[in-house]
Amino acid sequence: MLAGSGELERVTAAFVRKFPQLKAMVPGASPMPWGGIVFLRIAPRVISLLDYRLGFGHTELYDVAEGQLAP
Repeated sequence: MLAGSGELERVTAAFVRKFPQLKAMVPGASPMPWGGIVFLRIAPRVISLLDYRLGFGHTELYDVAEGQLAP
């Protein structure tokens, strides 16, 4: 979960900018998070890229943390 009220305010404000219809759906939609909604930071370690240009089902794994191809 995100920590700190400053980070939560920044993420929630970005969420409302991306989806302005939330202002009509959530009463009193302010820059602060609303009850029942949890924001999580997802930090993938490995990404699998599916690339059909290189053949059917061709995948490549990338180690995001190290910026290299995973073994």
